[in-house]
Amino acid sequence: MDPDRHGGEVRDSMSERIFYTPEEVAATLRLTRRTIYEWLKVGRLRGVRVGRGWRIRPEDVEAVTHAAPGIDPTLPHIAAMPPITPEERAARVDALMGKYAWVPISSEEFAWRKQEEIDLENRRWEQGEDAPA
Repeated sequence: MDPDRHGGEVRDSMSERIFYTPEEVAATLRLTRRTIYEWLKVGRLRGVRVGRGWRIRPEDVEAVTHAAPGIDPTLPHIAAMPPITPEERAARVDALMGKYAWVPISSEEFAWRKQEEIDLENRRWEQGEDAPA
């Protein structure tokens, strides 16, 4: 399968599929190349790695350009979910806060708690070594 170049687009000779380069997509959407590469990296824009480069199908460009605002087209199962109510969101946040209540508030508190654990362990070792046999 040896792709031929035709006027800026890449055609696969076996299936006559058209693929665009990230540079062509960036020019078409009036975005920077960096943005297109970042979208490819995080999955917002689907593409195929070909060697060291990327190739993008026209359908994938269309999916990004025709997506509703605030909805990521690469996540159709999430896009189909109904919006949650403010009460449901608050309940989810409360559940998460309860789940992660043990997480220290700050790095200083974490270090302080770790030092307490180390001191306690050191006292246990000292008592074990000094205890009569």
